[in-house]
Amino acid sequence: MLTLLKPHSISSVLQTIGCTQESIPIFAKKANMLCIQADHIGYREATILKQTFLSQGGDVAVHKNVLDHSVQDSSILMMGTENVFSLCLQSLERQNYFQIPTIRASLAHFLRTILSKQKNPQPVLMGILNLTPDSFSDGNECMSTAFALEKAASLVEQGADIIDIGGESTRPGARLIHEQEELQRVLDPLLHIRKRFPQCKLSLDTHKVSVAKAGIDNGIQMINCIKISHEMIELVSRFPSVELIVMHIKGTPETMQKETHYDSLLEDIHHFFESTLDLCSQYSIDKNRIILDPGIGFAKTAPQNVEIVRNISCFYDLGCRILVGHSRKSFLGEIANIPLPERDLPTAVMGALLWREGVDILRVHDVKATKNACKIVSIMHS
Repeated sequence: MLTLLKPHSISSVLQTIGCTQESIPIFAKKANMLCIQADHIGYREATILKQTFLSQGGDVAVHKNVLDHSVQDSSILMMGTENVFSLCLQSLERQNYFQIPTIRASLAHFLRTILSKQKNPQPVLMGILNLTPDSFSDGNECMSTAFALEKAASLVEQGADIIDIGGESTRPGARLIHEQEELQRVLDPLLHIRKRFPQCKLSLDTHKVSVAKAGIDNGIQMINCIKISHEMIELVSRFPSVELIVMHIKGTPETMQKETHYDSLLEDIHHFFESTLDLCSQYSIDKNRIILDPGIGFAKTAPQNVEIVRNISCFYDLGCRILVGHSRKSFLGEIANIPLPERDLPTAVMGALLWREGVDILRVHDVKATKNACKIVSIMHS
């Protein structure tokens, strides 16, 4: 697992790696360069990488006991300019020792990915259309087709590229509903929305295979699945034009906030995605049809949500687009004491920062606020 680090996080990462205390200030001075963390690197490979980077004008921070081989592996922090990384990759082509070829391939792919993401002209904005009476921020007892059309029109006017239609609340504590009730909520509205806004991609937020199938049969181009299953993967595999959003969750919305323990949060989510992608591959679903969502707020505490946002690049090596759904969620209130009615602005700010970090799709309630925030950030960085 590879992660692109920001300067403010370097000192704490160096402490975690286990560098000597004397070396930490030296490494910290190099934080203005490109800094990429890799985990579980064998001591032999770590030594080779350190020597290679030093020879090209970069450096690699490793555990203090790597050199005497008293640790079997180490997290490492590779530091250098873009050119240094390029030269190191060329040098590593001639070093076919141990796991170096695999590490080199992963690093080369990761670098290509983050550099291409930094050139994304704008994020893809997914507007949320909840057709539920009990959603955490915009539940409504009168979710009629007329309401759905009015809401969809507003999202399109604000600049939504995708409209994500959901007929079942997934807020913490929400109970699952019967598939027939969910179909009654979403089917007629999506038909009218598709007819009125044919240029807008439609997504269906469901984990029920029968609901997903009905949606696909009626023009849905994307399935946003909060709890993936073999059956859902098999269904999507039969429709080559349909994309699949795979979200990480433990338990169900009713139980998930009791299941927030992880051996290693980021590694556990990364492993879940790897396993799911392996299964998708067995069904011949190409990665360009798969979008990964780390599941902000789903079986995660507020500090865990912040950890995911800060380290979102650790999922880039998986080779799929990344979606983040942080809009109006409770962790924004917990970390900054912001009440629900005032969370659109912090949602937009975080969305713009995530886009600059390389996130491909932002799932939000207030599309216009996030679009404007990204516009300002783009201008400031141009």
